[in-house]
Amino acid sequence: IGLDGPPVEIYYKGATSGLKTDLDELIFSLKAVRKGAPNTFIMVPIPFGLNTGETVAAAVRLVKAGADAVKIEGAGPNLKKIEKVIEQGIACVGTIGLNIEISTYEGFRCVGKSSDEALEAYTNALALQKLGVIWIEIECMPYAVAKEITERLKVPTIGIGSGSGCDGQAMHSEDLLGLHDRYYPKHCKKYIDFYRDSVGALNCFKKEVSESVFLVKSNSFEIEESEFEKFKKELEKSGDAKKDL
Repeated sequence: IGLDGPPVEIYYKGATSGLKTDLDELIFSLKAVRKGAPNTFIMVPIPFGLNTGETVAAAVRLVKAGADAVKIEGAGPNLKKIEKVIEQGIACVGTIGLNIEISTYEGFRCVGKSSDEALEAYTNALALQKLGVIWIEIECMPYAVAKEITERLKVPTIGIGSGSGCDGQAMHSEDLLGLHDRYYPKHCKKYIDFYRDSVGALNCFKKEVSESVFLVKSNSFEIEESEFEKFKKELEKSGDAKKDL
């Protein structure tokens, strides 16, 4: 209520995990986003590789810099970190399913296709709910599993590639806007191809300039002929500036 748009998660270096950035980079981006979106709920992931004390300190700095909430990837081994952050009165988001921070060596895949894996995700969701997270992101899980887990929770779920049974949906803006030419995961929908169109536009501009197609008069500003004549007469009075140099 009172926000001017949906919640925003700070993006950096092509991912929303804290794996490839540090806290200072995050805060720099956060301040810029907050300045441009003063009434928008902003959530920022905690950088990867911090211990519990460092995680709490990072969360405090992020909130002071303008974040409304922080996100900590994973559940099991990170539950203590989440607990300590929430104890500081900081809103925290938890995640189940694909853990983007460890996917670089485990691989990007749908998580929860086996009953054991799905049950582990549900157990983690219950633990996150008990700690008091404000919502749980369910990333790249079978839609039936995500729907079942969502229906059994009191805390809202936000799905990322986990079907329509979640309480809300999210997608990386770089994917839905078509901002890159890399792999687009199965769950993404490209609404517009900015990358293709922008590269094509730049190549077209270069071609038109080299072939003297651009600029034409319609793209240029004009001066009244009488004023232009006055200008030339003044130039003649002042002499040839190039010769003076």
